[in-house]
Amino acid sequence: MNKAVPKYTIPGRDYFTTKIMPDIYERVQNKVKILAKSANNMSLTTDIWKSKHSEESFISLTGHILSTDFEHHTVVLRSQHFPDCHTALNITTMINKALIMYEIPKHKIHFICSDNAANMTSSLNTIGVTHLPCFLHTLQLVINKSIFEQPGVNSLLIKCKTIVTYYKKSPEAKEKYRNIQIDLGMDQHKLIQDIAIRWNSTFNMLVRMVQDKDALVLFLSNATKLDVTIRADEWTKMANLVQILGKFNEITNILSYRQANSSEILGNVEGLKLYMEQNWMSNFVNLRQTVNEIKAQMKQYFQRFEDNTALICATFLDPRYKLRWWQKKPSDSQYNIESITDLLFEAYSTHGHLCPRNEIDAVSAPAPNEVRTEEEGVNMFDGFSNRGALGEQSFNEFLTSQFPQSQPIRQTQVTEKQLITNEVSRYLEIPENEKLNPYVWWRSNKALYPKLAILANKFLCSPPSSVESERLFSIGGNIITAKRNRLKPENGEMLMSLAHNLKHLGFEY
Repeated sequence: MNKAVPKYTIPGRDYFTTKIMPDIYERVQNKVKILAKSANNMSLTTDIWKSKHSEESFISLTGHILSTDFEHHTVVLRSQHFPDCHTALNITTMINKALIMYEIPKHKIHFICSDNAANMTSSLNTIGVTHLPCFLHTLQLVINKSIFEQPGVNSLLIKCKTIVTYYKKSPEAKEKYRNIQIDLGMDQHKLIQDIAIRWNSTFNMLVRMVQDKDALVLFLSNATKLDVTIRADEWTKMANLVQILGKFNEITNILSYRQANSSEILGNVEGLKLYMEQNWMSNFVNLRQTVNEIKAQMKQYFQRFEDNTALICATFLDPRYKLRWWQKKPSDSQYNIESITDLLFEAYSTHGHLCPRNEIDAVSAPAPNEVRTEEEGVNMFDGFSNRGALGEQSFNEFLTSQFPQSQPIRQTQVTEKQLITNEVSRYLEIPENEKLNPYVWWRSNKALYPKLAILANKFLCSPPSSVESERLFSIGGNIITAKRNRLKPENGEMLMSLAHNLKHLGFEY
């Protein structure tokens, strides 16, 4: 190059770091800002992460946006360096700065989803937006308190972790274990190490140990350097734990899906409550206290979701569910048609005027059989409806058996109620269909239910968990590695945001 074009200077690392990357970052974020400004509704997730390599902390803010045409977008607003103390006041300051930067008025924000930490909860209450506790974090609290912290279970888990740690650290132990599996004609599985912050990693560890019980029994009997034995009653307890936790694991996978919606929370709550009341639960004599504790913790932690009127509206406005989960509720409960219609009236009166009328054009309502349903999406449970670890019924099949599709409700008498009541009546005449994609359905039918469509655009824009922030920090873990532990925090923020947003925007900037 020096001979061909002597005056040309090859760009170095500093050029890309100080010129190219900031330029791309600014253009991408401007596109995200336009996307956020054009939406009537959006929800956010937030979390805090500390890199184990650079020891720097970051606070995330991801946006979940439904366009007026029900196009779903998930973007990163900020993954900002957070060197200050993680107090509620400092968190509030960081989030408010991000909202000002993207010109997002608070009335546009339906929910901000985060974990249940006191500093985060206090901060979001101070900001003045509605806080949705992360359902998966809440589920982890239920499992930790009711199962993993029980003395009998905890001692068993310590044994399992000791065995796995020994296996992972000793090449000799790995080879012996593999040879035992070959001799027994078993699949050569590796033992799984659990991660404290992810309860289902503990579940996966137990599943693998139950699957490889025969190999492990022989392995432990010959492991002279490992002073751990698992009794017969402990193997039984381990198998029972796997059976109980299988449904919780299915729900964790279902609600971790990127397209998962907060409308799915209440159905899973109702299903778990019924699941824990199954008669066969009484067969787990060695876990009777644990089963009772699970029920008690679920009642304590899930009540906040069952009382959340926004979640009730979201579930009703999801064409897959409507009133399905509440068939067994008393007729005078908050889940009857009249009560839900009142909630929709109240929401429309406070929110409907904020949406431009020309966004969703009203047309004369057709007969129910003219509702457009030709654009069906993929069942949200597809891909996660695998049989449990021991081959039992999937959670989706369990829900279907407990909550069959409700019969269409036909209104024969024309009333003088407001238009929204008529829309509710016509909406209920269409049976639920689990295979529908709710966004596609509302995109096709928004003109038939103009007022409900405005509310659906609000209530269906929220994820059930803060998993998207977790995904962002997983990206951060791949960027700030041991070999890049001196990466400047501002460059780390740009790289994390670009890694997510460029892919979502189709690399068009």
